[in-house]
Parts: sequence; structure tokens; C-alpha cells
Amino acid sequence: MAARILVLAVVVALLWATGLLELNLPWDDPVFRVSGASVVVYLLWSLAEGARKRPGMNLPQLAMYVVLLVSALDSFVLDVTVFLSPLVLRWAGAVLLLAGCSVRLAAIYLAAPQALLKAGRAMQLVGLPLGLGSLSGLVVGAVPGMVVALRTDESDSFGPVEERPEEP
Repeated sequence: MAARILVLAVVVALLWATGLLELNLPWDDPVFRVSGASVVVYLLWSLAEGARKRPGMNLPQLAMYVVLLVSALDSFVLDVTVFLSPLVLRWAGAVLLLAGCSVRLAAIYLAAPQALLKAGRAMQLVGLPLGLGSLSGLVVGAVPGMVVALRTDESDSFGPVEERPEEP
């Protein structure tokens, strides 16, 4: 995971040094901060969980990607069902996302019961769209996403990634 973060930091630094990327971001805007915090939590969790994930995709993972897609498109591009206030609700979403990611990582690394994986996914499916301020993402996450996440067993999706035999 550290190598992936380092590669990302090097790419950003190179783009900034060449002038292709400007880092004049609205740091004083509270909506930008809560959206940025949600994105950073999601990215760090994705890197950490991806390191322990076996190849392939399962339905709860697909549900998470759909919620991410709908929420990100609504929040950053379309701006159709975005809410800007109350800001405390958006921060609660970012905290819920962080809690869900933490619960999932703890469940994976400690080989905890399947119920913790499901609880973490449920918190993520609600926390991510709230943190990004997307009502449409919240509807997708709370209804179909939650049903898929709570009815699917993910226990065989994690563990040490199997070594592939070397080819001659």
C-alpha cells in the first residue's frame, strides 16, 4: 500500500512541477473540505482493502462501485440532487464512511465474523453519499446497495493472495 501511495505522490509532484496540475484548491470552502475528506478516506481504504482482496468482483463490491459512481457524478459533475447543508450531516457521512472502512479493515485483518464485513459495508454505503452530499447516491446505497451488501457472503473474498506459479 505504501508503494502505491508513493507512486501517486510522485505522479502528482511531477504533474505539479511541469505545470500540468495546479494545486490552487478552495481549501477555505467547508463543502470542499468535507468532500475531500470523504474522497481521501475512500481512496486510502480502497488501497488497504485491495491489498488483501483476492482477484475477482463480488456483488457488495459492485454495489459500492455503483454508489461511488452515482454519488461522484451527482456531486462533482451533474449537481442534480446535491445538498450543501446542513454541513454537520455531510461530516457525519464522512465519519460514518471512516467508521465503515475501519470496521471492514479490522474484520479482514483480524479474520473477524462475516457480520462485521456486512456492518462495515452498510456504513460505507450510507456514509459515502452523505459525505459527498448526494441524495441520489444515498437512495442507491440505502435501498438496492444495502440489500445486496447484507445478503451476500464475502468471507471467501479475502486472505493472502495466492502465489501464482512462475512460468518457465
